[in-house]
Amino acid sequence: AISQDATGNDIVRVVDPDTRVASDTPIVTGLQEGSFTEVVSGLSGGEVIIIDVRN
Repeated sequence: AISQDATGNDIVRVVDPDTRVASDTPIVTGLQEGSFTEVVSGLSGGEVIIIDVRN
């Protein structure tokens, strides 16, 4: 899921496949339609992104 950091920049949580540790990754978004948002930069493809955290 896309969220914002303390300064309002868009970020996603990306999981490192080796360590299984998630880190905030800055992204730039583009077009939005409904629940879909285009990511125009910040990801290269193939990353594992956390989309929901359940307690």
